[in-house]
Amino acid sequence: MAKSLRRFEQNEEKLRQLILYVSQKCADHPGFGSTKLNKIIYFADFIVYANTGEPLTGVAYQRLKYGPAPRRRKPVRDAMIAGGQLAMQEVRGAGGYITKKPVNLVSPDIDKYFSAAEIAAVDHVIDSFEELTAADASRVSHGWGGWEYARDREDIPYESVFIDNGPLTREEQARGLEVAREYGFFET
Repeated sequence: MAKSLRRFEQNEEKLRQLILYVSQKCADHPGFGSTKLNKIIYFADFIVYANTGEPLTGVAYQRLKYGPAPRRRKPVRDAMIAGGQLAMQEVRGAGGYITKKPVNLVSPDIDKYFSAAEIAAVDHVIDSFEELTAADASRVSHGWGGWEYARDREDIPYESVFIDNGPLTREEQARGLEVAREYGFFET
């Protein structure tokens, strides 16, 4: 996959605050754990980028087996745990599986790092994912162009939010054929 057209300043403090905020907001959501946290942050970051041209955190996301995640998720999480900001709680899910649930130990400093519109976008993503299982959240993320076209552990460019994986409309198909004919793609 191509690299991002634009490099963004990676703001790990904003990522930490976002982790705290999402963990706090989802504390009582059934099935909330690390997988859903990664997906919520990814979607929020990319949706804000799509709407404003600037991501929430600017951190790099990579393609992993269960969907996209911040590339520096483990070092940031480990530093938060060591600093007393975050804990990981093992919780048994409905299917008997164990999930690691991030638990914020301090309140996020949202007003300092995010606008009201940015938090509204994060809240929208949280609401959209509330009833999803971790597996459902992963399936949703696998349907986004960036994850689908990146290779394992490869960065997912923010611009990939504009890739539409849906079926082509008849107009799009007709235009594609027109361009193919124009450039002689059907000639032998």
